[in-house]
Amino acid sequence: ALAASYRQKLLAELLADNVKVAGVDATYVYDPTHNFLNDVAGIVITSSNLTGKTGTDGYFDANTIDFGSPAVGSNIRGYWLYRDTGVAATSDLVMFWNEDATGEDVNVNTTGQPYTVELQALGLFRL
Repeated sequence: ALAASYRQKLLAELLADNVKVAGVDATYVYDPTHNFLNDVAGIVITSSNLTGKTGTDGYFDANTIDFGSPAVGSNIRGYWLYRDTGVAATSDLVMFWNEDATGEDVNVNTTGQPYTVELQALGLFRL
């Protein structure tokens, strides 16, 4: 097991950087060789910079993810957490997860209202 202090060191860069989440539709097929945001097809929504980022005991957490108001009828299949450099070709992909455990699309906006994602109590991931 990793020591808690080392987990903190590993997360330090991510905590200091601009970090966002991109929502992808069914046209995107997960590939573990994807490394940068420009490798990802089917992006339909992108969050603002995550706020309230923490790395306590190696758990990466943040406040509720805010996507603004996606287009009515937007369907999301999954999400990529990424380190935003302002250039897709150098914006590192960090973590992918499915929107729904069944792998089905979720219609995130039928009314034109803001869309947010609440993270689990322990955060998004743990090193």
